[in-house]
Amino acid sequence: PLEVIRRTFENTTQLAKLPTRLPRRRHVQSLFPFLNRKRLSETVANDTFFSSEKDISGVTCAQIFYGLTSHFMNVYGLRTESDGPQAFESFVRSEGIPAVIRSDNSKMQRWRRSLQEKLRNWLVRPEYTEPHHPQQNPAERTACHPMVKG
Repeated sequence: PLEVIRRTFENTTQLAKLPTRLPRRRHVQSLFPFLNRKRLSETVANDTFFSSEKDISGVTCAQIFYGLTSHFMNVYGLRTESDGPQAFESFVRSEGIPAVIRSDNSKMQRWRRSLQEKLRNWLVRPEYTEPHHPQQNPAERTACHPMVKG
């Protein structure tokens, strides 16, 4: 009956929003882009490492992402430290959006507006280590491990 359908809509669609424009248009861009991506339910630590030599592709530094519970490690080469947000986007494309991202207090990771907007849009909670305490960042401890260097 029509009354049952009306009551069902009242109780199940409290947060639904009707389109205000008629005729209805197809949405090309998602209203909630973080729902279109795979989510990781763990904390991911990241850090930037520098080299005194360039590799074949001209990369002089790398962004390392380390999962605290799964112990996976992804390394993305960077030409400069300011390419860090692109490395984070590459990580999200290949692995998914982490629940929490932990990093040190570098200018790129803490104050870069494009990175902060991405974290905000994707509902990622940022965590930062205390200044002058690099041992609090698990990515730094793991990347400095002798087995990783060899």
